Amino acid sequence: MNFQNITDEELELIDKFLDEKLTEGESVDFHNRWESEPDFKKKVREVRLASMAIAEAMLEVEMQKFQPQPTSFEEKRKLFSHRFRLLTIIVSLVLVVVISKIISYTKVPYNIRLYKQYFQPDPGLMTTMGNTDKYDFEKAMIEYKEGKYQSAIDAWLLLGNLDPQNDTIAYFIGAAYQAIEKMDEAQKYLYKVLENPQSVFYKDANWYLGLIAIQKNDKVAAIRYLETSENDKAQKLIEGLK
Repeated sequence: MNFQNITDEELELIDKFLDEKLTEGESVDFHNRWESEPDFKKKVREVRLASMAIAEAMLEVEMQKFQPQPTSFEEKRKLFSHRFRLLTIIVSLVLVVVISKIISYTKVPYNIRLYKQYFQPDPGLMTTMGNTDKYDFEKAMIEYKEGKYQSAIDAWLLLGNLDPQNDTIAYFIGAAYQAIEKMDEAQKYLYKVLENPQSVFYKDANWYLGLIAIQKNDKVAAIRYLETSENDKAQKLIEGLK
């Protein structure tokens, strides 16, 4: 099995698919690639086979514990030899995956690695889901927190049209777009937040705009936004950029 043609991003996406942990945005991305990229199907099969081989080998090792213990020297020698071969298989498969991930990781541009290292979607706001005029906003917030970013965006866009000056809606639309890696759209809405320096989301918007600038390899803009954000990770990130 050769994992060298599988990028770190692809391997992470496939692992999440096999573990059934894809978010809504990741699920859309996965199925789009599955339908449009023949090579992607091969990559999924390779990772699945490797995962199954490792699981089967480890299961066999565990099952050996329940076998009758050997009594003669020859039986012990055969058991030891069998377990050693199983262990060799497991180690070999794990090394293939680990080495392939290291190789693919080094091929990723530094600014993208830095972005992925620091980016975490905004955790969102607490919701009460009471009978209030904020019901539609909070329902979308729950979807956002569940990783259903596009559904949240669609709902907030409708609310934003009714209240164009609402910095909370603008901020979370931008945050949701960034979570599904639509950076231009994310910037558009985060810029709206910056129009009001008194907004409670002003510093956070600067932080995420700084990360987008890193992703786009614009160091000057990134440093400017990060410094304004006053985020406790900003200084270390700026040092990484320099």
